Amino acid sequence: KAMAAFNAQRMLHLDFKPRKGKSDLNQFLQSISNRLTKKLEDYHSEYIGLKVWLVVQLEYSSPKNSNLPIKAFLRTFDQIVTDKFQIPDAVKIFNEQIIARNTNFIREKSGLTIKQVQLATLYVAKHQPLTGSQYVELPRFLASKKAIVNVKNSDNRCFGYAVLAALYPVERGDRADRPVQYNKYFTR
Repeated sequence: KAMAAFNAQRMLHLDFKPRKGKSDLNQFLQSISNRLTKKLEDYHSEYIGLKVWLVVQLEYSSPKNSNLPIKAFLRTFDQIVTDKFQIPDAVKIFNEQIIARNTNFIREKSGLTIKQVQLATLYVAKHQPLTGSQYVELPRFLASKKAIVNVKNSDNRCFGYAVLAALYPVERGDRADRPVQYNKYFTR
């Protein structure tokens, strides 16, 4: 069911709830680390590239007014996972970032204590990294400007042609869009 939703939306989120009354953030993060790793491995087996991040919802209490709870959502940076072996490191980084954000939040708000860890949500999105390919025709409005060199290559060296076209401009009147103009520079 979750994978069907993932296919349709290209993004999925999974909630991890702590046991009632849990207030130790370190313990909570350690307790969900194996489940996070397992879920990410499952998704990685289906989709090679994943973009993942974690959000932890906490409730704090203030020494000044303990009746007024303060809620916070601590979010990690996105992690790109393209290899199964990156998953344990991503989970470790999640834990470190959440602990650091918690420390900063408490420091900024002066004297807060964690009353309760409420929820951790793992967000998973498909990631399709850009890859080099071959010639792609420019849209008409760009091609008509005559300011862009778009080499008509049939191999996967398009980035190389783009760099060489910038480093070695061809003479006026020569066809700058032909790969033959730049092939001699690939061997240097």
